Order: sequence, then C-alpha cells, then structure tokens
Amino acid sequence: MDGNDIVIDGGVSVTLPDNGAIYFPPHIVTVLKMLNEAGFEAFAVGGCVRDAMMGITPHDYDVCTDAETEDIKKVFDGFNVIETGIKHGTVTVLSGGKPIEITTYRIDGDYKDHRRPEKVIFTKSIEDDLKRRDFTVNAMAVSLDGKFCCAGDGVKDLKDGVIRCVGVAENRFSEDALRILRAMRFAARFGFEIEEETFRAMKCKRNLLAYISSERIFAELSGLLLVEDGKRASRVLDICKDIVSVIIPEFKPAFNCDQSSRHHKYNVWQHILHTLDNAENDIFLRWALFLHDICKPYFMVVGIDGRGHFPGHDFYGAAVARDILKRLKAPGELCENVYLLIKYHDLRLSPSRKNAAKILQLMGEENALRLLKMMRYDILAQSSFRQDEKLEMVELLEKNINKYIAEQSCLNVKDLCIGGSDIIALGIKPGPRIKEILNELLESVIDGNVENDRQQLLLLAEKIVKR
Repeated sequence: MDGNDIVIDGGVSVTLPDNGAIYFPPHIVTVLKMLNEAGFEAFAVGGCVRDAMMGITPHDYDVCTDAETEDIKKVFDGFNVIETGIKHGTVTVLSGGKPIEITTYRIDGDYKDHRRPEKVIFTKSIEDDLKRRDFTVNAMAVSLDGKFCCAGDGVKDLKDGVIRCVGVAENRFSEDALRILRAMRFAARFGFEIEEETFRAMKCKRNLLAYISSERIFAELSGLLLVEDGKRASRVLDICKDIVSVIIPEFKPAFNCDQSSRHHKYNVWQHILHTLDNAENDIFLRWALFLHDICKPYFMVVGIDGRGHFPGHDFYGAAVARDILKRLKAPGELCENVYLLIKYHDLRLSPSRKNAAKILQLMGEENALRLLKMMRYDILAQSSFRQDEKLEMVELLEKNINKYIAEQSCLNVKDLCIGGSDIIALGIKPGPRIKEILNELLESVIDGNVENDRQQLLLLAEKIVKR
C-alpha cells in the first residue's frame, strides 16, 4: 500500500484513475496480501474494477495472479480451497467465509467450439492476460498497492459510455459467441452505446450463437430483460433484433407487422418493446411482456373495414411462449407462470366482483396481481383510443381483486362451509352429482347470491337437490 491508500476497518480503499476509488473489504485484502507476501503479483480484475470506477459498490471480486495453481494452494494452505477450474488455472478460496476466484494469468488457445479455449497457456504478464478479455471496460485490473493496468482504453470508454471489444471484435466473438449477448446486456444495464465495429461484428457473428448452450442464452437474455431501466432493455433489443431473431426466430414476422388498428400506434415488435419501458423489475412479468404478442402476426385477420384483428393470439401465444422458454431451458415455474399471464392478458371483462373472483380462481393471488400490471403496461403501449377507459376498467378490477383478497373470500369448493358429506346427507348418492352441486353453491357464493354460511348453503343445497 502507498500513501494514497486508506485503511478502513481492515478494508482498504485504493485510488483509481480519474479520481475514482475501489474499496477492498477485509477478506479481499487478506487474499491479495497473502499472495504479495509470498512473492507473487495479485490484482483485482474485471467487473469489480469497472463497477468501482462507475461509483457502484462491487458485489464480487475476482483476483488474478502470476502464481500458478499449485503455488496458490500452497499460499492458502489451511484455507478451504476448491479446484473449480484447475484446467484453466482457476481455484476458489474461501476467505472470511466468502468464495474468491483466483486465476493464473493466461493466454487462451484456440476456441474450437466458439465458447471455451481448448487449452490455456500460463503467463507472467498481467497485460497479456487482459488482452484476452472481452470488452475494454472489463479489461482493467488494480493491485493492493494501487498499480493500474488495462487493455485498450477502458477508462475512456467508461467515461464515454461505450462497449468496445478488446482487440479485433470479430475475433472476440468467434472465440466466444456468448460475448454477443454479454455486450447487449452491458449496453442495457449501463445505458452504453455499442461501438460501431463491435456492433458490426456482433451482427456478422450472430449465427455462432447456435453453439452456445440454451441455459447460458437464457441467463444472458434474462439479465438483459431484468435491467433496472426497462427502456434501456427495449432500446438494446430493438437495435439488436437481428440477433434476437437467431435465438427466437418466432419474432421475425413481428418486426414489420403493422397492426392496422385504432387501438395501436406501433407495429407488433415496437408495441412489445414499449410494454417493457416502465415495467416492474419482475422476471415473470418482464418475460411475459416480452413474449405476450409473439403470435399476433400469425393470427392477424384484416376485416372488410381494413382493421386488423388477432383472434386466438393470446391462447396460442401462451403455448408458443411456453415452448420457447422450455427450449431455452428456463425453470419450470417461469414457463408456467408466463403461460398463464399471456393466456389471460387480453381478457375483456367487466370489473365485477364475480370476474375478480374468476381471475383469482384461474391464476392465484400472486399472478392475478401480476396480470393487472401486465394489462396496464400493455394498454400504456397502445394508442390513445379508449385508453383512459381501458385503464379505468383495470383499476376497478384491481380494487375488486384486492377487496376479495382482503376479505379472504371463498374461491374454491374446499373453502365452502359445507362439503360432500353434507350433500350425501340430503339423499344424493356418492358420485359426480355431488361435485356439480358443490360447484353450483360456489358459483352462488361468488356471485353474491348467498353468504358462505353453513345454514344458508344447506338451505340452497336442499333447493338444488329438489329441482
């Protein structure tokens, strides 16, 4: 450490270029110090440096060093050391109970599968290691004593808000095609522009995404969709739609599909993106909005009045969206929740107590509340034609749903104050007729024709039996 470093409660704050600073918490200081005291270089590298320079508190710290894996294990003898990526020079050390990845400086060999190098060559140069990295804003490193290294001009690119490949962009994406989606995610997360040559190479190499596992594609797309500012996500998705169509080709017809409707001022693709603009940062909601109108172009019917109609786009779109998510190996819970949200997103219901109960029956409380948000975002991305009226209907429906939830009102047969044995006692033999009577009683409760009261329900059940 030098005179510019500040020690804080066992952690150390180190000065960065442009008057920035990075704080190394005690468990990171321990790792860097132990490597240094054993005679090795050690740097914090990548995202933690980038975030610190942007004034964002890093959540993860990766360390690189000229020590090879056997040396690292000796330095941290007595620590819990996990050989997470020994082939590529990476081990994980538990310091202060937190996992820290430590990687030997390396030069990557050939990337035959467009994802990972066939082999790596260990080097003693931090500069060589940084040259193999993806983007200049991620190719920066700083040591405990304040030595700063970078490949390219990551400091300037951060200041200018630019995503730029280290070295030749086409080479970077040929090596690892997942970097294409990472560039999109970073641009959306930080609101950065993608440098022209980098963007050209992304489009040129987009078909290499076929080599990337579905799980990794899903993770990157989810990260992009879940950036805090939905407008940034929609902007990047729009400029990169040719890349999106490689992953989800079902979108292609949406790009130029004019809806020919008084209810819409955007084509299908632009409408989809605008629903994301102000959407709450919820993975179920954002994926549902992203896929909600994917089937519209396939179901468009133009009436004799020249206006577009889309019968069945919600029902079939839900099934297609679920298939897409399954193809991307998304979690089952996400597949099913998105299916439900899309299936019912275009419901045109009066905002009655009965319809509030119906939605709760169909979707459950959590998804019913998500559906209301989805409807609202959908309407806000439409034209002004009857927009206020539509929003008012959603608001009234929301009030009834919230009232129903607050009252813990009856929604299912099991919530009724009588059961099958009570119906049998009225002379009905066990069988499907019992279920029919109970369902009729439930409908009467939901409609408000009778209270969920045992005596009232028994009286109504007697009338039903005698019909």
